[in-house]
Amino acid sequence: MRCAGVIFACMAVVAGLSGCASPRFSHMGSLQERWLADEMKVVEIVWPLLVAATEFCPLETEPTYGFLLDSARRDAEEGHSNGETPVVRYVHPLLPAGQAGLRSGSKLLALNGEDATQWTPSEVMRRASVAALARIQPLMVRVSLRGRIEEVPITAVSSCRYRLVVIQDEAVNAFADGKAIAVTRGLLRMVRSDAELALVIAHEIAHNALAHSQTAQLDQALRAVLSAHVVKGVDVGPPKSRHEFELAADRIGLYIVARAGYEPQRAIDFWRRMALLPSHADDAYGRDHPSTEERLESLEQAAEVLAVKQVKGDPLRP
Repeated sequence: MRCAGVIFACMAVVAGLSGCASPRFSHMGSLQERWLADEMKVVEIVWPLLVAATEFCPLETEPTYGFLLDSARRDAEEGHSNGETPVVRYVHPLLPAGQAGLRSGSKLLALNGEDATQWTPSEVMRRASVAALARIQPLMVRVSLRGRIEEVPITAVSSCRYRLVVIQDEAVNAFADGKAIAVTRGLLRMVRSDAELALVIAHEIAHNALAHSQTAQLDQALRAVLSAHVVKGVDVGPPKSRHEFELAADRIGLYIVARAGYEPQRAIDFWRRMALLPSHADDAYGRDHPSTEERLESLEQAAEVLAVKQVKGDPLRP
């Protein structure tokens, strides 16, 4: 997809550190509910991808537990005064919180033995992150669900530290800027399976992990300096090729998808369908990006190599 420095407008943050405060669930209209459903779908897909990609982003990692928090009114029957208390709104089934048995709807009572009922969701996750960075593991989470109190031990795993945003735009697109990944709602309508969406997101994760945005910006800056100060006529070499960046991100993205448990061939279906659409060869996109046919051929070749590695049980590395 298009990769560029992006000004993110009209967007909702849906995934951050090890979990974050989620949007309010009460008093929402049908449009807001649909947007929230989109965001939760993207969270469900992106978290395992960020974990699967850690080998490719060794300097940009953070601890991840895999749950989201919101605030809810305290129940008078539980003996609390009126106010707000953190509540678990989403638990990813494949990540540590889900594997440990944490359940959505649970009210957070304590974190590592400290009363958490007065904390905001952001404060809870800040403390959870500090504990993980200090290697105080597992995180002991005491929760209450339907009157039953449980102590849930959760051990964090490493994840690439990239923010994910969903842009309220019907254009079919995705972006990466080195620190964040953005997908449009139009893209969410275009994909036909989780595997297809996973491939697009993994492609953007790969752009960030391979530092393509930073490399392009540095190359542009160096060329500007050289053009201003180097003796006229000296060849400074060709600029960094976005064409090459795109193919590299495609290949690494495919490995990330496979590591996250998706079937690579099903993921490639997205580009097979894109190949049937009118070509972009005459516009700016087509001039500095590989054609859909070219990237599809490159992906299928990479998928064949990947399949052999899977059969042999070899590490899934390019």
